[in-house]
Amino acid sequence: MKIFFEFVHRSPILANDETHLHALKAMFWMFQVCQDQRNWAFDEYKKQFHPFLNSFNPWLTDLQVAVKELRQRMYESYLIDSDQETILDKAAANYSILSKIFHKTPAVVFTTNFDTIFEALRYTRKLDADILTGMGGNQPQHFKWANFLHSQNQKQILVFKLHGSVTWERKQEAIRESFAQLPTPRGGTRIPNVALVEPVLSKRQADSPFREMYRIFAAVLETNRLCVVIGFSFRDDEIREMVKRRLDQKADFRLLIVAPEDKAHAEINEHLEALAAHSRVTWMKEFFGTPEANQKILSVVSESAGAGTR
Repeated sequence: MKIFFEFVHRSPILANDETHLHALKAMFWMFQVCQDQRNWAFDEYKKQFHPFLNSFNPWLTDLQVAVKELRQRMYESYLIDSDQETILDKAAANYSILSKIFHKTPAVVFTTNFDTIFEALRYTRKLDADILTGMGGNQPQHFKWANFLHSQNQKQILVFKLHGSVTWERKQEAIRESFAQLPTPRGGTRIPNVALVEPVLSKRQADSPFREMYRIFAAVLETNRLCVVIGFSFRDDEIREMVKRRLDQKADFRLLIVAPEDKAHAEINEHLEALAAHSRVTWMKEFFGTPEANQKILSVVSESAGAGTR
């Protein structure tokens, strides 16, 4: 699935630019020619090119429709709303540990998930803290860095969504929250200009605000002694390299990974196993949220805080 998303993300499958689509058709044509393993009789293949296009165009149209439907389902699957009480109650209970870890300072959370669990928790007020994601202002809410400072509550959770969100829509130079614009089973097939990093193999981002978020993440790593990572496989190459550099450069830095081992898919564990080989990395192969796991996390945090800043 990830390889397919990589192809879709990097190819002009959904492009409206005819030049890109012609290039795509030419690529498939050359592939077919090579597959035939015949001699390069130009005149012969020239005669076959137009029939090829006539058969290719319907296939391309079907593929474009399939990709749009796949993206629709992907966006919808990550939407969390206030009607899903069981999910939100469980999430609120799990994230309550943040108030214990960050009992004197705002909790700083970096997430690569683009679901809307934090937004739903913010609207339902199930956590005794202000959840700041950068969105604020009048409806529709817009992303601004100043929105991370707009809180009167002493308890705060600052959430930096490194890969964006399914509810973020890029409108010219601005990013706004756009629940109503998302495609739904009853809402047609329009795909909004969603501001997120799709689950492709390489996620290096040059666009704002993702570029700045990665810089903030690097700065937080540089100034803290402990990073607690929950349910993350480190398949994002840029994040993985940033953490590895911090481990190599700073002798006082510790990494605590809380993630169960995936025994059914060995490749998921590849980067976790490599990091766990480091002397200052602890891999807790447990689910976050259990009393036992929470106690172990607090123990490591307390030990690290005793040696200096978090």
